[in-house]
Amino acid sequence: MSYLSKIIALIRIGVRLSKFFVTSYISTILNSVFWGVVVFGSALVFAKEPLQIVYFYLPGLLVFGMASGGVWAATDYFRFYYHQGLTDMFLECGVGIFEYSIMTFLVDGLLISSLTFIFMLFIASLYANVSMIEVLPKFYTPLLIGVASSIPVFIFSCCIVGLLLATTPIEMAWINMLQFVFLLGTIIPPQILGTFSFFLPWTIPSELMRAAYGTNMIPIPELYVIDLITVIIMIIISIVIAKICDKQVRKKGISIRRG
Repeated sequence: MSYLSKIIALIRIGVRLSKFFVTSYISTILNSVFWGVVVFGSALVFAKEPLQIVYFYLPGLLVFGMASGGVWAATDYFRFYYHQGLTDMFLECGVGIFEYSIMTFLVDGLLISSLTFIFMLFIASLYANVSMIEVLPKFYTPLLIGVASSIPVFIFSCCIVGLLLATTPIEMAWINMLQFVFLLGTIIPPQILGTFSFFLPWTIPSELMRAAYGTNMIPIPELYVIDLITVIIMIIISIVIAKICDKQVRKKGISIRRG
């Protein structure tokens, strides 16, 4: 089986598994939308130019959703499936944390974050009292590249959290707090964070999403080049981390996550 065929097969399995978690996905989307309303609602209401808030801050929401989705995919793999005794079975079938992230990104990451983003745009259009067309992206090339570049963000986040869960006794409360780190560089743009934002792997995909609205700080030509480099680095690091996670699982099994 070619590697591409394997990826397609993994995604198909992931989509089938997702049918067992429909209610969980609905609650996740609603929760994300509610938090979005709390975070952005007051800014939209009191802003002199509400549309600038939409164009400047909301685009990174999709990338943040992908990063957050990677966190929960890893916790499923190292908590829920561990306690069900399925993680070892996954490994026997050649599905480590890296393959699992590929298997789940379509629904757990892309679908949920896209729906949350669309719902937030709809709510923003109501707040700003404009048509939905006014809050939609204006430039579709950086939008499509940004969406594609968000997939490695999901995989990278999944593997990073997987490493923490596989090699440390870290509690879930700290994993929840880790999601706030993902706000940096996604919803909070480089204009605010400055040079520090360029050390965050999810900054560039978020900048591409902002470029779809014309609010990017990094010029488009440079942005495409940096994005390609960032994506390659994230994938390489994810593969290395995934091998460490899988080795740890094979070595210690379910004993590494007793909590």
